[in-house]
Amino acid sequence: MSEGLALFNAGEFWEAHEAWERIWRRHAEPWRFFIQGLIQAAAAHHQMRRGIHHGTVKHLMNALVKLEVAPPDFAGLALEEFRGYLRKLLAQVEEVEAADFGTHENLRAAPLRFLASK
Repeated sequence: MSEGLALFNAGEFWEAHEAWERIWRRHAEPWRFFIQGLIQAAAAHHQMRRGIHHGTVKHLMNALVKLEVAPPDFAGLALEEFRGYLRKLLAQVEEVEAADFGTHENLRAAPLRFLASK
């Protein structure tokens, strides 16, 4: 989990996706469903960086469906804070027309962190 968080927070969204996918393959539910939400959040950021509006919206919506059902401290993460960021990002992206959706090469996501770290 930590590797994916570090990669995501460093803006290495595709690599975070890959790290979380390795965990996803090994775990049963409810972890599997939750990890898939993290994978989709990373994929959304990767799509955003590439300027793909539809993929960004689709992955953000799918990520939220999976992450919204987890308790706010699932896996020791500050999940409510992260979900709030994803909701706000989705609303912002949905307001932009697909034709006006440019690449976001310098995209920095709100950090996903463990509750114990400040």
